[in-house]
Amino acid sequence: TYFDPPLEHNGRPVNGKGFLIDDLTARALSFIEANKDRPFFCYLPFNTPHSPMQVPDSFYSKFAALEPQPLEEGAKQEVPFTRAALAMCENIDWNVGRVLERLASLGLAENTIVIYFSDNGPNSRRWNGGMKGIKGSTDEGGVRVPFLIRWPGQIPAGRRIPQIAGAIDLLPTLADLAALEL
Repeated sequence: TYFDPPLEHNGRPVNGKGFLIDDLTARALSFIEANKDRPFFCYLPFNTPHSPMQVPDSFYSKFAALEPQPLEEGAKQEVPFTRAALAMCENIDWNVGRVLERLASLGLAENTIVIYFSDNGPNSRRWNGGMKGIKGSTDEGGVRVPFLIRWPGQIPAGRRIPQIAGAIDLLPTLADLAALEL
């Protein structure tokens, strides 16, 4: 379940509070607040949109009557599943906004690198920007994901990098940006 789930914190079992993504964000915000006066690394791995397709009603209700984008002829789509996935994405957007707002309110936005990315394409048949494939396939729709990096004053807004990259590039890139030797 994504509501009040059992979790592990520093090797000890704990209970989550509320919707998992909201709880993880709240814990990250507390960490950021506690470390605002020194350099910190905060890794906040959201595990949605993913099954089980559970999301707070306040997010699902926005998509409850939505008719998703049609798929290519012959492709089957589980509409309630798609609606839940869209609601989960809306929840992620809200939580990322919470992190960005906190960084700004603490005066840390200009000196903090924020990265947003995913690990694979969608886990079900749904509209995927016209790309072929889903999670588990080697087609573009299965492996192409967003990667956004934000560092105001250092990386120009809207800059696009056409080269292919992967998670393996994160460590050397972050070390370079932070002027750290590996």
